[in-house]
Amino acid sequence: MRRVLEPESMDSPEEVIAYERIVKRLGFWMEDPIVRILSRLIKGLNRTDFKILDIGGGTGRVSIKTALKIPTCKIWVVDSSPNMFEIARKNISDKKLTDRIIVRQADGKNLPFENNFFDAVICSNMLHHIRDHLVLLKEMKRVVKDKGIIVIRDLIRPGSKFLLNIMVSLVGVFHNSLMKKEYSDSLCASFTVREFEEIIKSSGIEGLRIHRGLVDYVSGYITLINKI
Repeated sequence: MRRVLEPESMDSPEEVIAYERIVKRLGFWMEDPIVRILSRLIKGLNRTDFKILDIGGGTGRVSIKTALKIPTCKIWVVDSSPNMFEIARKNISDKKLTDRIIVRQADGKNLPFENNFFDAVICSNMLHHIRDHLVLLKEMKRVVKDKGIIVIRDLIRPGSKFLLNIMVSLVGVFHNSLMKKEYSDSLCASFTVREFEEIIKSSGIEGLRIHRGLVDYVSGYITLINKI
């Protein structure tokens, strides 16, 4: 099944609301694994003052969970969608985390940060939106410190429309029509495992490799990590 690109950002309020509903219901496999992985990697480095960048952070839910799990970190969230930006600010304010999570409207392919600024960069459910994904990966490499952490998690494109329809039917059993369409479009825009392997080779990020836990296999996700 060939790849069909999505728009790079969700701009309409209806799309943003649909996305927020999806991640609220499916956060245990859409968001929680990347938070657990990052937390484990940071604890393994035995440090307390961590600066983290969440690229395409959407409504801020991954950053909020990360901030609650790693209480000594500071997080910058960037997203190009104004409507995502506004909901993220509200979600962060509601959790009283405005002193630790900074939200900036920005394009992940042109980040407004210095070289080697962050200890860790994460990107969840974002890569499949990007037409020039290698530009995004090069920006990740630029802003993360030498030997810093990079974690990317995204969907895997099904091998056929038959499998696509099965996944949408199973995962979207409680979704409305717009939410089902958003999920289907995301699957169609995602990469295959082989394409992810090619992305790794072209990224220039040292040590980047595929890591798939049980949740990844069950939920149809893949995780790229430069440190295990």
